[in-house]
Amino acid sequence: MEEVKYVNRYNDVYTFTKDENGDIIYKGPFKHCRLMFENIYDKAYELYCAEADTDGDGLMTLGEFKENVFDMDKKYQELIYMDHECISMVDPSGGPFLTSDTDMGVVSPVFDGLIINSFVSIDGGFRIITNPK
Repeated sequence: MEEVKYVNRYNDVYTFTKDENGDIIYKGPFKHCRLMFENIYDKAYELYCAEADTDGDGLMTLGEFKENVFDMDKKYQELIYMDHECISMVDPSGGPFLTSDTDMGVVSPVFDGLIINSFVSIDGGFRIITNPK
C-alpha cells in the first residue's frame, strides 16, 4: 500500500503505511511526544465483585466500574496499575493526537474504518494495531 504523509502544524512530516497484517506503521520525528499506557483494572474489579453484597444483578459492569472507581474506596484504586507494554495514546507535539478506539480515517480516507486498538513501539515510530469497524 502507498505511504500516506501527514504534515502537522509544526510542519513535521509523519508517514503511515499499512502492512501485510492490516496494521499501520507510523513513523516520524517523535522528539516531543506524550504517551499514555493502558490502565489494568482486573484485580480491582475482582475484589469489588468478591466484596459486593449482591446476587450479581446489582454489580456494576467492568465499564461502569472503570467510570466510577475513582469515586469509590481507595483500596480498589490501589490495585489499578499501568501496563507499560500497552500504549493507548500517542500525541506528538503538533499532532496528530491518536488514541485507542480512534478511526484512522481522521488521518486519511485510505484508512477509514480501521479502528486503533493499541500501539507498539518500533524503531523510528510505532506499529498501530487496528481492528476493522
